[in-house]
Amino acid sequence: MDLNKNVPLSTHWEWIHFRIHSFFSNGYDNVIVTLTCLDEQVGGFMWGNIFAVFVGGTIGTLFRYGINLMISGYSYPVGTLLVNIIGSFLLGVLTGWALLKKPIHWLKTGLGVGFCGGFTTMSTFAFESFHLFGSSKLSGFIYIISSIASGILCAVVGVIIGRKFAFMH
Repeated sequence: MDLNKNVPLSTHWEWIHFRIHSFFSNGYDNVIVTLTCLDEQVGGFMWGNIFAVFVGGTIGTLFRYGINLMISGYSYPVGTLLVNIIGSFLLGVLTGWALLKKPIHWLKTGLGVGFCGGFTTMSTFAFESFHLFGSSKLSGFIYIISSIASGILCAVVGVIIGRKFAFMH
């Protein structure tokens, strides 16, 4: 089925439902065809990107939750610091790789906006910074500076590694 603006949106939903059902019935190969076809603009939306962000964000959020559960028990927000540092590094690797390899748009969006966006957390960082500042200005200041500096450093290192990986493959 050709996804274009002349076809009613309900027909697109039926096609999307069929492709998603086919993916879960037949496996991974179908998702490439599905998301590439959904990547065409339909009714002003990029359905492949939306689906990729949904899946990536769900997985990233679950990973963040799991890491925070494993690291809970510290009075210092170690879990948030760790996921933001790892997320900055992963987004750097993805960016460095994507600048040279030019991946399919939904893949880049699903991993960057979806997974890395769901994995990292600015709102928790802001809340924990505010909370630390309330109990100790020095502790809050150290947390803010260490989070930002390590996030930027890991992103830069990630871009370098991502570019090297792109050159090797």
